[in-house]
Amino acid sequence: MAKKKEILGTEMVSGYTPIHPALDFWEEGKRGHNVDRAIVSIGQQVKYIYDDESVDFKDGELTIISNGDYFLYSKKQLAERNLYYSRELDLPLSRWQHDDAMNFCKERKEGAPACPDISELYQQIRGEFLYYMDFDHDVYYDLMACFVIYSYFYPLFNNAPILQLWGNLKTGKSKTISLLDAMAFNPINSANISEATVFRVIEGRRAVILLDESEDLMTSERGKAISNLLLAGYSVFGETFRQEKSHQDRYKTMSFRVFSPKVVANIEGVSMAALKSRIIRIVTTGALDKIKSSRSVNLSDPKWREIRNKLYRLVLMRFAVVRDTKQRLPDSGLSGRDLSIWEGIFTIACLSGVWKTILEYAIENTEAMRQEMREDDPNRIILSELLSYVTDKGDGFHSVGQLWNKLSAVTETETTSKHIMGVAMTRLGFIRSQKKVEHNVLRGYLLSEEQILERLKRYEQ
Repeated sequence: MAKKKEILGTEMVSGYTPIHPALDFWEEGKRGHNVDRAIVSIGQQVKYIYDDESVDFKDGELTIISNGDYFLYSKKQLAERNLYYSRELDLPLSRWQHDDAMNFCKERKEGAPACPDISELYQQIRGEFLYYMDFDHDVYYDLMACFVIYSYFYPLFNNAPILQLWGNLKTGKSKTISLLDAMAFNPINSANISEATVFRVIEGRRAVILLDESEDLMTSERGKAISNLLLAGYSVFGETFRQEKSHQDRYKTMSFRVFSPKVVANIEGVSMAALKSRIIRIVTTGALDKIKSSRSVNLSDPKWREIRNKLYRLVLMRFAVVRDTKQRLPDSGLSGRDLSIWEGIFTIACLSGVWKTILEYAIENTEAMRQEMREDDPNRIILSELLSYVTDKGDGFHSVGQLWNKLSAVTETETTSKHIMGVAMTRLGFIRSQKKVEHNVLRGYLLSEEQILERLKRYEQ
């Protein structure tokens, strides 16, 4: 049994900079001015040599800073650089080739290391999607290449999109996922990981999560947990909570920071309006080019390692350019959440020379998502049916029974009982009233066409 460590002392870390060693960016003070820094860590096999001449091999992490500094990761090493990270890393092995990482550090210390041109790297990544995929819209190749590069810079942005691959069977969704698995930053495929583990892994490696064949997204218990993950993971402040069993078999509420880009591939689509407002959609269709269709993605092919080598160099050398470009993006006509989900893609598109192409698709995608949300919004459905009813019957008092007969037939699950209908009406701002008819007192609502139109306009925004 290992000897318990003895605490020798404590100190506050207010003078330290919080970072995530897997991928992060910060400014550090140096001689009266700030210097930009980036940090990445990569999973490595480490050989340990002991005093009895025995050896052991364990998974470890190599941490590299943009100034060429590198070290075998430990919290002590971070502290020596006035940095801290309070959680635990969980990194995949060999996403950046060790020899190339060491060459980068050597070159950085000696001068300017080799760094790929972002537009040339964009073209190379786009070329891989073009080689394997037969998309029916050219803009999809541009979008996927921008998304891959963006995945290495996403902590520079406050929000991350959900990329939806939507199509029938055998339309290339899984192959697209494989290409992202080969090139995106620290991806994890949820098909190969349990629900309990996925939250830890996203936090521990700043992973891009790939949800392939996610048909149970809205129905199963696992689907509900993943939906919560998607909702929370949209914002840099996103956090989700889970009950975790401790070593003493006691349950404790744990928080997980799950901010990262997500990819959802399925046939059924996404029905939740809150998720649709965060979606960038690609509709997949069957390939006409049978040669492309027959090509499979071999994740062990050395070409993927070479592309990732370039991407890691790019993030350590060009993060300031990406940050500055983000701050001076051309006017897109989008705002609020619509702009926030596209901001990262827009930034890479500007640097890659495809701004106009991506902007045109962003506007098209935004309007399509808005239209679907309007059509699917249960509040809007109820208001539309109320408007139709009152236009036909006239302004005035309408009993609960009359409204129930109208709404229950057309809104399905939105009004499954008179009580639920009453809750929905109250939420829409309608106040229930009473009317005495002979010896009976009827409950209902005073409704007018003008009143309903005013409320309906609010849901058209």
